Amino acid sequence: MESGVTLITTTGYRPEAFDLCKEYVWRQTYSGPLQWIIVDDGHPPMPFNPDRFVQRGIEIQQVFPLPSWIPGQNTLARNLLAAIPVVKYDKVFFIEDDDWYAPDYLDAQIAHMGEAMIVGETHAIYYNVKYQLFAPLNNTQHASMCQTGMHASGLPVLKKVCQTPHSIDLNLWGELKAQGVLYEGHRCVGIKGLPGRAGLGMGHRPPVHWVGWGYDGEWRQLKALVGDDYLHYRAIAERSEKEGDFEIFYWSGQKRYRCNQTWESGIKCEFDTFDYRALLDHVSSPHTYSGKRAPVAQKIRSVSPIVGPNGEEIIHEGDD
Repeated sequence: MESGVTLITTTGYRPEAFDLCKEYVWRQTYSGPLQWIIVDDGHPPMPFNPDRFVQRGIEIQQVFPLPSWIPGQNTLARNLLAAIPVVKYDKVFFIEDDDWYAPDYLDAQIAHMGEAMIVGETHAIYYNVKYQLFAPLNNTQHASMCQTGMHASGLPVLKKVCQTPHSIDLNLWGELKAQGVLYEGHRCVGIKGLPGRAGLGMGHRPPVHWVGWGYDGEWRQLKALVGDDYLHYRAIAERSEKEGDFEIFYWSGQKRYRCNQTWESGIKCEFDTFDYRALLDHVSSPHTYSGKRAPVAQKIRSVSPIVGPNGEEIIHEGDD
């Protein structure tokens, strides 16, 4: 197999995320032979003009597996299997369509890879743009798929682990770790909560309690991680603030959060709060009230304090 780099991206129904992904691939400082395999199982596929990449010498291979994805399906394994037959180069990296990549991501991965069969960044960081929450992970024995690269001679192992469509990254590292290199790095950040097709992994949807997650109300943590690229995510979040489970409004000059859901009786939920964590717990709990009017507990506005980035109480608001 020729010496070079092949990127594999599985995508579909994520236009805003994929637009950013295209820029992150385009700006890579790696200058060797580069093939980008894009597996899109959406119907219709997302628009993509390869001319700009081809002019730079990046080879584009688009794959459109059938049947097309439908909500509720997990087609990741199927789509990875569709990419394997067209891999051209000896080093393969998995570029996930909704994650952030530094310009020197490929160069750093290749430098650490050396002669190893598999390489990856540990201590991943997840960031949910919709909720402005971040979580540092303590993965030291494997890398997330978005932070993994491998030698093409290991593709039969990837094909094997794709027979079981869950935990592909864990299973791949379980098979190849003895021949791999792991190192701590943050040239990739796992972005969650972008518009479009919902992700399946941890962090895309809020659990009842965000244990281990920190609130980044001023976007400072994301800016520290991705630099000025944080502006792309802030803009996306601001455009979609009123499209999800909550809306943002201001009362007495303070930022508040209001639930957008309705009870099963059809009555609009009246829960609103200053406390972002209280909102997350609320919107992730079942909305199954069937009575003729919303419960009194939901009509009384929150008396929770505003909590700062370090957990300090900023102001305490009574009933209004």
